Formats: sequence, C-alpha cells, structure tokens
Amino acid sequence: MCRFFARSHEIHLAAFVTPEELVAFDEPEMAIFKSWKLFPVSTKTRIAGLLQAPFLPLQIAARTSRTFRRYLRDLHEAHHFDVVILDHTNLYQYEDLFASSSIVVGNAHDILTQSWERHAASVTGGLKRIWTAWERDRVQRWEKKAIHALDFLVVPSGKDKIYAENKFSLQRAPVVINPWVHRISCLQQTEDVPKLPKSLLFWGAMDRQENIDAAVWAAKTILPLIRQSVSDAGFYIAGNRSKDLEPQLGQCEGVVLLGFIDDVAAMMRSMEIALLPLRLGAGIKVKTLECMDAGMPVITTEVGAEGIDGTNDIELMIRSSAEELAQASVELLLNGNRARTIGDAGQRMVQRQYDFDGRLMDLDHLLLDSMSKRRSE
Repeated sequence: MCRFFARSHEIHLAAFVTPEELVAFDEPEMAIFKSWKLFPVSTKTRIAGLLQAPFLPLQIAARTSRTFRRYLRDLHEAHHFDVVILDHTNLYQYEDLFASSSIVVGNAHDILTQSWERHAASVTGGLKRIWTAWERDRVQRWEKKAIHALDFLVVPSGKDKIYAENKFSLQRAPVVINPWVHRISCLQQTEDVPKLPKSLLFWGAMDRQENIDAAVWAAKTILPLIRQSVSDAGFYIAGNRSKDLEPQLGQCEGVVLLGFIDDVAAMMRSMEIALLPLRLGAGIKVKTLECMDAGMPVITTEVGAEGIDGTNDIELMIRSSAEELAQASVELLLNGNRARTIGDAGQRMVQRQYDFDGRLMDLDHLLLDSMSKRRSE
C-alpha cells in the first residue's frame, strides 16, 4: 500500500514493530518515505499500554503508547496531513489526534468483533466463558464507536463489508480492497523443486491464536485420520515461530516443524497440498490466497475460505469436521490429477480476481475527490 501511494504522494510512516518483524527489516526499502520511525513492541510495552488504558479492550490497550501518541501529534502539527491511514483496528484509538481537515481512513485487516464472537463461542468452562463474553462485548462497543469516528473504513472482502454494515449500522459503505498477496506464481523459477511425497502444508505465523489452534488441531486430530489411509503422509508446519510448537507437537508422528522460511516460493513448490483447517479469527485469510496462487490445492474450512470467491470442489475444497478434512486430504494425496486440477483452477482464480493496485487506484481517486470537496466547504 505504501509503495503504491508513494508513487504520487508524500508518505510518512509511524509503525509499531514486533521483534520478528525487526528481523526482516530492510532499511533501504524505507527510502519511499519522506520520514519514518519504528516503535518496537515487547511484553513490557504491552503491559504499559494495559496500565495506561485499563478501560480499553485488551487487544486495543496493548497498542496504547504515550510516546507513539506524542510522536503522531508532533508529526501532524508539522505537516497537517491531507490523509491519515490507520493500518489496523488497534490504531483507531489515535483518530482524535488529527484535525477535521484531515481525512482519516481505517484499514481493518479483520473485524475484531467477529473474531471475538467466534472465540467466545469456542470457549467452555464457567469463569473463562464469562470473561470471554464480557471482553467480546467490550470489543464490539469500542469497535463500533471507533469505526463511526473514521471518514472511511477499508475492509478486505465483500463479506466483511456486509458484516460491518449490518453489525455497526454504518451509513457510509466500507471500501473493499482485497489484500495484497505474495504472488508466488509471478516469481521466476530458476530450478525445479522436487515435491515431498504425500506432503501437507500449514503456512502461517505462530504468534496468532487462530493459526496455533488450526495447526495443533490438524496435527493431533486430522493427521492421524489421514495416516490411517496414507501411512506416510507428512504434515509440515511453516512460518514464523512455528518451531515454538515443539513442546505440543514434537511427539506427533508425521509432523515436521519447519520454522521461519527464507524462500517461501521454493517451500510451497515442494509441497503437494495445503491443509488450512482454521476455526478462529475473521477477515480474509491471506495464507489461503498465497497457497492458491502458488498452485497448491487448498483444503480448508468455511473460516479459512471466507471472503474468497472460489467455488467449493472446483478452486478449493471446503470441509467442516476433522473426518471430512481428512477424507478430502486422502482423496487429493491419492489422486494427483484431481489435486492438480483444483490447484490450477485456484491459481487462475487468484490471478484473475485479486488486482491489488487496481483497487488502490480506486481508493486514491476516492480520497482525492473527498479532499477537493472538503477544501471547498
């Protein structure tokens, strides 16, 4: 998004960054910004945020920072921004810093209220269930108020647009911008990558609870069912902090923890099938789109496929229970032609429908038009 807008606008960046993101930080790439400053996130900063903002939902308070707020205020006073993009729901708390002449855009990677609704529905047990329901309601009240304070809300799919309009009684329709996808298919393949036989991949960062839940469920419940029919099936878990699952999954037969991956394209090309049995979270799942773009046949759930226009059993396979997910996995592992047909169809669908730059161009025109109207008032 920043690269696109930097082509024709002056961009300033203020960003929270996790230790994992700092590892991949490339300072020369920051040349697109007129100014930039990074604010490292740690357990200490999260606790400080919770103490500073005890009345905010925990997920929001964890990004409360007086230092960050002061920096944004000073930056805005120096530049009087035409447009401010708050690129995550937990940054909407800083909307009040900007003058009414600024157009404030909130980019919702997912709708937190829906994530908490699913989380609350999955929790069992007295006190934990009560606390989760209480936090869900706090998130919904705060998110509704925060979204109404924005000039524009950006969501990643038509599904999220309908959900936000209905849940928060929005008068202005959210803008849909499908997420940027790491286009594995566009990368030049310098050499053939041999397929790992009978391989199933889960791809995702293991600092997100929905990914941990899905990977553990697949490894402990779905994979044993698969191996009843395909005894040598292997389940490969790749992505940031995936090796942290060693205490939980180290003894699970057939499970391989790959850890952080430098060459994502080569890793995906070496796998036969993507198994993404997500049950939690909200918003469109970029990991599903990335695996589809790589030409891998994807087996997932309604949650893993939501917001994606692919047709079940044509561009991807959508199943619900562990038994159904295992059965679909066995079918594709034993039928290479069927697997290739679904993988190719999914790849064509992603390449055809996910025009990130085109959607950003529409947003750019919308913002320019809004700026002109605001200046004439």
